[in-house]
Amino acid sequence: MTTKEMSEKVLSLMEAGDEDGLIEIAQDRVDNTPELKKYEDIIMSDWAEGAEHWAWVCTTTVDEIVEWASEMIETDLFRDGAACLDILLGESND
Repeated sequence: MTTKEMSEKVLSLMEAGDEDGLIEIAQDRVDNTPELKKYEDIIMSDWAEGAEHWAWVCTTTVDEIVEWASEMIETDLFRDGAACLDILLGESND
Protein backbone atom coordinates (compact mmCIF):
# COMPACT_ATOMS: atom_id res chain seq x y z
CA MET A 1 0.00 0.00 0.00
CA THR A 2 1.41 3.40 -0.93
CA THR A 3 1.73 6.23 1.57
CA LYS A 4 -1.11 8.06 -0.16
CA GLU A 5 -3.36 4.98 -0.07
CA MET A 6 -2.57 4.47 3.63
CA SER A 7 -3.37 8.10 4.39
CA GLU A 8 -6.68 7.81 2.55
CA LYS A 9 -7.56 4.58 4.39
CA VAL A 10 -6.71 6.10 7.75
CA LEU A 11 -8.74 9.23 6.99
CA SER A 12 -11.68 7.06 5.98
CA LEU A 13 -11.46 5.09 9.22
CA MET A 14 -11.19 8.29 11.25
CA GLU A 15 -14.26 9.74 9.55
CA ALA A 16 -16.17 6.52 10.20
CA GLY A 17 -15.12 6.49 13.85
CA ASP A 18 -13.56 3.06 13.38
CA GLU A 19 -10.92 3.08 16.11
CA ASP A 20 -10.68 -0.73 16.04
CA GLY A 21 -9.75 -0.56 12.34
CA LEU A 22 -7.02 1.97 13.12
CA ILE A 23 -5.68 -0.20 15.94
CA GLU A 24 -5.57 -3.20 13.60
CA ILE A 25 -3.54 -1.27 11.01
CA ALA A 26 -1.25 0.16 13.70
CA GLN A 27 -0.64 -3.31 15.17
CA ASP A 28 0.10 -4.70 11.71
CA ARG A 29 2.62 -1.92 11.11
CA VAL A 30 4.34 -2.56 14.45
CA ASP A 31 4.38 -6.33 13.85
CA ASN A 32 5.98 -5.89 10.42
CA THR A 33 8.52 -3.19 11.28
CA PRO A 34 11.45 -4.45 13.37
CA GLU A 35 12.37 -0.93 14.55
CA LEU A 36 8.85 -0.48 15.95
CA LYS A 37 8.45 -3.99 17.36
CA LYS A 38 11.06 -3.14 19.97
CA TYR A 39 8.75 -0.40 21.31
CA GLU A 40 5.46 -2.29 20.93
CA ASP A 41 4.46 -1.97 24.59
CA ILE A 42 4.73 1.80 24.39
CA ILE A 43 3.28 2.30 20.92
CA MET A 44 0.30 0.01 21.43
CA SER A 45 -0.63 1.27 24.91
CA ASP A 46 -4.06 2.76 25.45
CA TRP A 47 -3.12 6.42 24.93
CA ALA A 48 -5.64 9.13 25.83
CA GLU A 49 -5.43 10.52 22.29
CA GLY A 50 -7.24 7.40 21.07
CA ALA A 51 -7.94 7.41 17.33
CA GLU A 52 -5.54 10.29 16.76
CA HIS A 53 -2.70 8.23 18.24
CA TRP A 54 -3.52 5.22 16.08
CA ALA A 55 -3.75 7.39 12.94
CA TRP A 56 -0.35 8.86 13.81
CA VAL A 57 1.18 5.39 14.26
CA CYS A 58 -0.23 4.37 10.89
CA THR A 59 1.03 7.37 8.95
CA THR A 60 4.12 8.95 10.49
CA THR A 61 7.70 7.91 9.79
CA VAL A 62 9.31 5.02 11.62
CA ASP A 63 12.11 7.34 12.76
CA GLU A 64 9.63 9.76 14.33
CA ILE A 65 7.81 6.96 16.17
CA VAL A 66 11.10 5.54 17.47
CA GLU A 67 12.20 9.00 18.62
CA TRP A 68 8.88 9.53 20.40
CA ALA A 69 8.98 6.10 22.07
CA SER A 70 12.56 6.70 23.21
CA GLU A 71 11.50 10.03 24.72
CA MET A 72 8.70 8.28 26.59
CA ILE A 73 11.31 6.04 28.21
CA GLU A 74 13.82 8.82 28.88
CA THR A 75 11.27 11.17 30.45
CA ASP A 76 9.57 8.36 32.36
CA LEU A 77 6.23 9.22 30.77
CA PHE A 78 5.64 5.54 30.14
CA ARG A 79 5.61 3.93 33.56
CA ASP A 80 5.56 0.22 32.76
CA GLY A 81 8.87 -0.54 34.42
CA ALA A 82 9.20 -4.07 33.07
CA ALA A 83 8.57 -3.00 29.49
CA CYS A 84 11.00 -0.08 29.79
CA LEU A 85 13.67 -2.31 31.30
CA ASP A 86 13.27 -4.85 28.49
CA ILE A 87 13.60 -2.11 25.88
CA LEU A 88 16.64 -0.55 27.55
CA LEU A 89 18.28 -3.97 27.78
CA GLY A 90 17.46 -4.66 24.16
CA GLU A 91 15.31 -7.66 24.96
CA SER A 92 12.43 -8.60 22.71
CA ASN A 93 8.92 -9.03 24.04
CA ASP A 94 8.39 -12.08 21.84
